[in-house]
Amino acid sequence: METEYPSSYFDDEQNIIQLEAVSVKSKMKSRARYVEEELNKTTPYGRPDIRVFRDSVTGWQTMSVFDILVRRRVASFKGDSMISRSGTASILSAGSPLILVDGTSTSLTYGDLKVMRANEVVYVDVIRKYNPGATIYGARGMYGAIAIYTNPPSIEGLEKYNNPIDVPGIKTARITWFYKAREFYSPNYSEVNTAKSGLDYRTTLFWDPKVNLSKDGNTQIQFYTGDVTGDFIVKFQSIAEDGRLVSGSHYFTVDNSL
Repeated sequence: METEYPSSYFDDEQNIIQLEAVSVKSKMKSRARYVEEELNKTTPYGRPDIRVFRDSVTGWQTMSVFDILVRRRVASFKGDSMISRSGTASILSAGSPLILVDGTSTSLTYGDLKVMRANEVVYVDVIRKYNPGATIYGARGMYGAIAIYTNPPSIEGLEKYNNPIDVPGIKTARITWFYKAREFYSPNYSEVNTAKSGLDYRTTLFWDPKVNLSKDGNTQIQFYTGDVTGDFIVKFQSIAEDGRLVSGSHYFTVDNSL
């Protein structure tokens, strides 16, 4: 933006030096670059050598993760080894890379990528062994790493990956399960600084995703009820050490008779 002032504008001002007009130009950042930079902030290794979004490969709906890596010419596979491509697409030397899923290192091999469906992931990062980011994995990253992400972070431009995928002949659904990151307000009225200043209308009285049960079955939890009276239900859900799902419920009543 440039504003022109008439020469008479400065006639009544003393000790003013009129400078030549200055033009300031800037280049708008593209949406793709913005998404790339924001994603790089969420990874421990920073910028990968190659990032492959599942929908960057035609026909990805019926492919495996192995397939989209090969189709994007990230690497070729021969026998039990991963062979690097020459040129700018080269990622790894012969050997087995470390495979991570949602930031957690696994014992998966490249062979397991053949049965991992591409529609179960959002994008795949490839970190070459010469990438400084590979050093954070120590000896496990001596052949580089393949980082697979199944859930998109909350970044503008990635909203479409939150929608269920329609695959011909396959019925898909998104099931709501544990949400360990959510928190509910739970006051401690035994402390002076949390003394009640008004009515407590909480409908969720207590939530704790990290309750460890004792072997004798006498685990205790404590919480304060609010001013809402009536029947309340306690629901508990867990996973046993052997992988079995455990759930149950119990009812209690809150009244103001005391």
